[in-house]
Amino acid sequence: MTALRRITRAAAAVILVSAGAALLIGGSVHADGLDRLPDTILLAIPDVAWDPERPNMTVGWCGEASIQMALRYHGIERAQREIHRAGDPDHDDLYAHEIDAALDALGICFDPWPEEETTIGPFVDWIRAHLAAGVPVLCGVKLYPDAHPSWALDHFVLVVGYDQVGLVMNTQLDMDGQILVSYEELASTASPYAFANRWNVLFGRAILGPCRE
Repeated sequence: MTALRRITRAAAAVILVSAGAALLIGGSVHADGLDRLPDTILLAIPDVAWDPERPNMTVGWCGEASIQMALRYHGIERAQREIHRAGDPDHDDLYAHEIDAALDALGICFDPWPEEETTIGPFVDWIRAHLAAGVPVLCGVKLYPDAHPSWALDHFVLVVGYDQVGLVMNTQLDMDGQILVSYEELASTASPYAFANRWNVLFGRAILGPCRE
């Protein structure tokens, strides 16, 4: 991975102001602010593994682990089992629609990427703008070669940084955990990790932190 500037939440807040606080309005990215984003961002979020005591060891808890990482960044400690229960799933791991249910049940506010928006370029811009604001983004990815062609998404990751080459993902799957996936790879079905899929589904949830009443 190329050298990235690791920042804390406090430092990210300063970067947001210096980059232009109007980058994100109503969930959309303003193009005139993109050139003011820092070249590199790496939020201080270490990768975590799936709970080794999860009830069904044949399935992964990628959604649960990704939420746990984001909550820890916001100063909230929740066990993966608790996050799993919060989503009230019908199966042994959280599916995409249950991610939202878990976040709601835990009192966590998030900015969802609109389901009707299916273009990867603006999706990446939206992710980068949130990261520049100090906000990690939970994303769904396809894993290629495609072992599940009927699925739009195979795996959830937490995106914690970017540089001029690509996005930094906490994957829970690789030996080093945290990997850099190039922008070209994200748009390719020849990449181990990609946003591209035959269903044109893009799943992103910027995890903003605890909701304020």
